Amino acid sequence: MKVLIVHNRYKKIGGEDKVVKSESRLLKTGGQSAFHFEKDNCGIVKYRASLFFESIWSSRSSNELVCIIEKFKPDIIHIHNTFPLISPSIYNSIKSYHVPVVQTLHNFRLLCANALFLRGGLPCEDCLNKIPWRSVVHACYRNSRSASFTATSVIAVHRALKTYEKYVDRFIVLSEFSKAKFVEAGFDESKLCIKPNFVDVDKTNDAQIRYGGLFVGRLSHEKGVGVLIEACHKRDGLSITLIGDGDFHSQILQCNSINHVGIKDQEDVYAEMQKHLFLVVPSICYESFGRVVVEAFANSLPVIASDLGSLSELVEDGVTGLLFNPGDSDDLAEKLTWANTHQKEMLEMGENARRLYEEKYTPDQNYEQLMNIYNEAIEHAGTRK
Repeated sequence: MKVLIVHNRYKKIGGEDKVVKSESRLLKTGGQSAFHFEKDNCGIVKYRASLFFESIWSSRSSNELVCIIEKFKPDIIHIHNTFPLISPSIYNSIKSYHVPVVQTLHNFRLLCANALFLRGGLPCEDCLNKIPWRSVVHACYRNSRSASFTATSVIAVHRALKTYEKYVDRFIVLSEFSKAKFVEAGFDESKLCIKPNFVDVDKTNDAQIRYGGLFVGRLSHEKGVGVLIEACHKRDGLSITLIGDGDFHSQILQCNSINHVGIKDQEDVYAEMQKHLFLVVPSICYESFGRVVVEAFANSLPVIASDLGSLSELVEDGVTGLLFNPGDSDDLAEKLTWANTHQKEMLEMGENARRLYEEKYTPDQNYEQLMNIYNEAIEHAGTRK
């Protein structure tokens, strides 16, 4: 099978970019042929004057993709992200070639201007099942009304054109929670297929001594870093290592419980996961999946997470980790303290987490799921007019 992968990369590599790379390797390992059509937001400055129009309808991207389709002749096209440089105009170009299309819904970009359902530090669903013009008023995307207007216009135009409804044969969603939101927004449930993310990690050395907590990710408001810092100020004796970059640098320096080590590559992140007693995921926004949780599970690391969105699905309280009230630094502080003083229980949860990974999140299982979805898309495309 020849698979054409389409993705608009972010300026800072995140979980979505990692998933695209991982799935590409997975396809090649399985004997499939994968070719990439990608654009990088690091080059966005070149399009600043025309970015609004490029985001809605990019003839440039459409023409480039057509050339690739004619040369590569894919059996299926798998789209991950088109915002802002590729644009959804590519779907219209694909239709004349009758190639089946699969799209992964990594976040809520097709429903919400900032893709997070987050406003004012709290989950917000004001725009669910509506054209999200409120996002312009509240400057929901990048705290900018003009940027929010661009993101909203993309959603509005292609909803009116029924772009995704007409041209996508199967959507991949990452969790039951995510699927429910898209169904509520009017997506055809029969086209929504749940396929979680995966990681490839060998069994760890469980005899290694583990200590303290770990945070891995973007140091940003929506990831709950502020909540974590507040929790650390409320309890003595906590030790949290932060891996990542972003905001909150001055607040981190004022907290003796936190050791910020900056950005690390994947191998070093896994090495840190194998040293620590638990991972903290204090997000205050809806996580459509939370790949870092599965990375932790694969490394026998239990997770202390917000009881919110897909995190409530991934982490079973008292079995593979602990859940706390989202945004509640007192409750998080209590859970962190309990974890530090109940190492035996946390180690047992880590063993449970590894077993769950082996049951649900390995490359072999994911490959089988992906191939099934591709075959469904191919069958559906044959019935598409």
